[in-house]
Amino acid sequence: MNAWIDSMTSVDCPEDGMTSVHVCKGGFMILVLKNVNDMIGSCPLAYEALVDDVAFVNYSRMKVGEPPVLALSYHANPNR
Repeated sequence: MNAWIDSMTSVDCPEDGMTSVHVCKGGFMILVLKNVNDMIGSCPLAYEALVDDVAFVNYSRMKVGEPPVLALSYHANPNR
């Protein structure tokens, strides 16, 4: 996940050459998770790692004065 964190941290800096998809400065990349209940059920640690890593990317950026750059979008059934 370290490489993913590094790539996502600079998703608004195409000059870093870390990703082929970019957002404008001040913009967000929205990660849409489909079938998230299935992921939570079959790979709960991967789901938790993804949520934690998105938070870490944004926290790391804000710590150095940069705006957050990632957002998650999903619908989970809490009763599942």
